[in-house]
Amino acid sequence: MNPNSLNNLKKEKPAHHEYGKGYKIPLEKIDTLFTLLASDKSLTKAAEEAGVAWETAKKYYEDGDPGRGIKPLKQRLLVFREKITEKFTEEFIKRQTDLLDIVRKAINKIREQLELDVKDAKGSISKASYASLERMIKLEVSLMGKPETIKDVGILDAESIKTLSDRTEIESGKSES
Repeated sequence: MNPNSLNNLKKEKPAHHEYGKGYKIPLEKIDTLFTLLASDKSLTKAAEEAGVAWETAKKYYEDGDPGRGIKPLKQRLLVFREKITEKFTEEFIKRQTDLLDIVRKAINKIREQLELDVKDAKGSISKASYASLERMIKLEVSLMGKPETIKDVGILDAESIKTLSDRTEIESGKSES
């Protein structure tokens, strides 16, 4: 480390023409820093683009400014990302429900057509009808998602935890394949 930079820390500094003495930056700069961090910029790049020293950006990121009631930016980012995830989940569930309705209507139409073919005793039911019914049923099941299973295991010892961990890794490996 440069000894001159340590000496600069000990010097009395004049008040900044915009921020005043004590280096408290305006809320607009903090909001700009937050916006840049929320758009996945690194702290270094965000500080540079916001026109703030990296140390100051780090201070506001980790500690905020309790004296002015400013919460740490990392806490604000966490809340911000949770809200985005909740909104996405809501929209995804709504879309999934709409698609399930369409698939179920298609399944019912195919079933009705197959029942009519059997009642008419045509004898030549197309394999395509059964194949499309099978595809639609698989699509419905995939849209509905895998049912969750809950097991009461009780108190786990180290061996049980290791077994569960291994089983989870194996299942996640299968699902990625």
